[in-house]
Amino acid sequence: LRDATTVRSQRSVLLTLLLPGSLPAMLKIVLLPVGAFAAGADWARIGPWNIFDDQNGKGEAGTLACAASPAKNPDLIYAGGQNNGVSSGIIKSVDGGKHWTRNSKGLWDTRILGVWLHPDAPTGNHVFAGTHSGVYESTDGAASWTLCKETAAWGFVTSFRAGLIGGEPYLLANSEHGILTRRRAASAFSAWQRIESPGGIANNDHLSVVTTGGRTEVLTCIGGWGGGKLYYASLDAPTRATWSGPLKLPDRNYTGWATYPGQSLIFGRCSSPTACGEGVRPIGVFDTLGACQAAVNKTSPPPRGYTYQSKDPTLGGYAGHCYALSAFGPFDLHPQKGVASGRAPGFVAGEEIDCSNAAVDPRDRDHFLFSRGGEFRTYESRDGGRTVSRVASHDVGAFFVLIDSQGWYYTATQDGAFVSRDGGVGWEALHVVMHSRDGRRIDRVPHDYQRIVPDFRGDGIAFPSDQGLHILNRSSDNLTSAVGDMRNTMALSAILSPNEQGSRSLVVNLWDWNVGASWDDGATWAGWAKGEASPGSCGEGGGGQGMGRSRKAIMFHRNHFYNSSDGGRNWARGNLPAPMGAFVYARQPGSRTEPAGACFALFSAPAGQVLRGRSRSSAGGAAGGGGASSPDRDYSPELDDEQEEAGEDEEAAGGPQLYSPGLLPPPRAGSVVHLMTSSDFGGSWSWAPLQPSLQPTGLEVDPTGNGLYAFNADCLSVSSDQGRSWSPCSQAAGLTGRLHQLLVVNTRVMFLTRVGAVPLRTTDGGQSWHELGGCAHLFKHGATLDGSLSWSGRTLVLHGADLGAIGRGEYGTAVWRSTNDGDDWTDETGDLVTISPGPGVWYEDDFYLVTRGEGVTVKRQFER
Repeated sequence: LRDATTVRSQRSVLLTLLLPGSLPAMLKIVLLPVGAFAAGADWARIGPWNIFDDQNGKGEAGTLACAASPAKNPDLIYAGGQNNGVSSGIIKSVDGGKHWTRNSKGLWDTRILGVWLHPDAPTGNHVFAGTHSGVYESTDGAASWTLCKETAAWGFVTSFRAGLIGGEPYLLANSEHGILTRRRAASAFSAWQRIESPGGIANNDHLSVVTTGGRTEVLTCIGGWGGGKLYYASLDAPTRATWSGPLKLPDRNYTGWATYPGQSLIFGRCSSPTACGEGVRPIGVFDTLGACQAAVNKTSPPPRGYTYQSKDPTLGGYAGHCYALSAFGPFDLHPQKGVASGRAPGFVAGEEIDCSNAAVDPRDRDHFLFSRGGEFRTYESRDGGRTVSRVASHDVGAFFVLIDSQGWYYTATQDGAFVSRDGGVGWEALHVVMHSRDGRRIDRVPHDYQRIVPDFRGDGIAFPSDQGLHILNRSSDNLTSAVGDMRNTMALSAILSPNEQGSRSLVVNLWDWNVGASWDDGATWAGWAKGEASPGSCGEGGGGQGMGRSRKAIMFHRNHFYNSSDGGRNWARGNLPAPMGAFVYARQPGSRTEPAGACFALFSAPAGQVLRGRSRSSAGGAAGGGGASSPDRDYSPELDDEQEEAGEDEEAAGGPQLYSPGLLPPPRAGSVVHLMTSSDFGGSWSWAPLQPSLQPTGLEVDPTGNGLYAFNADCLSVSSDQGRSWSPCSQAAGLTGRLHQLLVVNTRVMFLTRVGAVPLRTTDGGQSWHELGGCAHLFKHGATLDGSLSWSGRTLVLHGADLGAIGRGEYGTAVWRSTNDGDDWTDETGDLVTISPGPGVWYEDDFYLVTRGEGVTVKRQFER
């Protein structure tokens, strides 16, 4: 097989010979099939990368879920990610993580959950990838991939391990509803088989196995990452296992009170010393534990447990308080100094073990660690689950857990990654240390860890996270960075402005990071300097855009807006009653790009909640008032706890809200859309509700006139007085289907993209609309694509993804360009890998495509 670059080059020559301008446009399309090798020049990926601006290029980057490296070739690393809708494809390094390449030819689903090396291919050329739609296999070092078709119907595949079934070596993988098996000695691309599980397995559960007496067992949580039940599976045959579970603690009958020093039963269950949740009753303040116990014995009805807060002054208002509890469970105790709890005599039913993540000791099947759902602390059992105990020496958040082949314990979550080298007695935090070019030393423990990967370089451990890849160094508590020039961030916007250095300022909203900034068009990512008013309070998420060459810029996230007048160096923040979107701005007379001052946007709010209002941004953005980072606070790209919690809420509500220029996130049922207007480039806003007959999801302006357009799926309306009055919904001939996005070249020529249908064009100012037949092939399977018009209006780009292409064995992302108002089209998809493209942004003749998985990409001189 020839590589893609060679094929593209040879095909380009062929097209020059065979396609004179007189040939029909349809013939041009036939010669450029989607899903073969994508046409067009390669994209430049400009970041954000090397976040923290490390002087040795050892900063951080975007999300990864997995990694693999062979012991005999440790410089070779494969990795990939998928968290929060990212699709990075497989990336590969041959120099230990300094430099990375994209290797996803034939990999139609680039949402990577797992990557693993065949244990009988020591050079590392035989690779497996687990995706949301099955297993892919490569025997040429990820140069090409083939789908194992039998796995496509089994849901996502998360991770791989080796094991024994009936004494014979097998390859194993965990999928959405089972354990996949394949004979280890089988030839490449042989069929997988499946052992059905008693319930769902979370898509971040790394397969944990132990082999005893020639038989492999799997320990896993069944029921989901937020909290499932613990099971063993003894692998009896390639399609059959004996499932033992859910594991349950034994029933116990206690003859007397038991006391638990340093343990609390009320931790997190009381909002004040005398106001507690259900089942917790404050019974008074006492000087001693004995006095509390005596009061508990007199309580009716008899309690099942108690907690006494000693007179220790560090307990504040809780000091001396005694509480009776109506129930006692073995998982209810929480370590706390100066506190003692008790359990009443009588019968206590055994509880099923509730777990989020579990890992068995590869040397002892009865020994395992697990994190408990909801609580996210580490527990241990040494007797196969008959008894469990919380690891009291490790009172930090834990989701992922692992015991390696040397008996070391590991945990990882947003609190950081930790290791115990002595069986859980002592724990050390694992650090990521960087040195920025401005002289700062950055020492980070917290990361958004996505997995703890065993078998890395043999018996090593890797820690993929939303910030890249780091590797355990057994002789140090500092992790080894393997991020290098990785460019795989989840970018959400590209806010571009000219700067005083003669380059471009590029501000990017991100997921898993705070807002990033480059002052040299993506070459470096230093962020804001001390004394500058960054938009640091934005946190992860949000969106925005620049306004031509004016250095004016707008940003918004949640109920806040930010505006800048100096190309993004300093921002002011204002507050809104609801999240805004669909931002557009009016142009100066005679200019298609430069702002006149008037700006428009939309927000939706429950009926009756908001009517008319006004808000102005606060210069300097003090943390307690206007909201952006105060000039005397150092900017950091990492998120603080408050921002992470807010981001988690957004993620739990369905993932990050994606920004698209001119479009409002779908309003909730019963909401009323409000039109926002500004006369000072977005520095202040007023708003009022729109009429019930016009509830738009998008806005657009005519860059050559005074028309302001509003639209939703079923209506296109125009205003000639800046939104004070609106025309009825257009009934023009040919205006059919569900409308998605409006693009205006001038008063007469416009385009409408549609939901699942070919875009429309008008050349008579909207009196009639006609389909763009030249790009119809892009929509034959029901895709919905976005559109972007160049500054001149001469170049139209359609871009987006059709995820249904995965099942058809085609690449789903498409970027097509037309330079004659949609009559003819050129495939510009190039070497893109992600199937999670975002907004397209023009700046002068360059076209930037924002992606989730390859960061911000760009094609220079795209209007040519």
